[in-house]
Amino acid sequence: MFAFAIRACGGDVSWDKTMCAGASYDVSDQSITHQLIDRPKLHEMAVNRVYVQPQWIFDSINARKL
Repeated sequence: MFAFAIRACGGDVSWDKTMCAGASYDVSDQSITHQLIDRPKLHEMAVNRVYVQPQWIFDSINARKL
């Protein structure tokens, strides 16, 4: 559902390659600007990336920010 919503707004979507086949980016890719996370917090966080919770996707769509 998240992939559909993000792609419908023109975004690119990928996921951890250990979770499912079809990952298009590695988690260390510097071109990633936003990362969807939930609990627990990550051990390593990139300084050039915005970390958002799942609800942020739908809140942003509803507020017409995406």
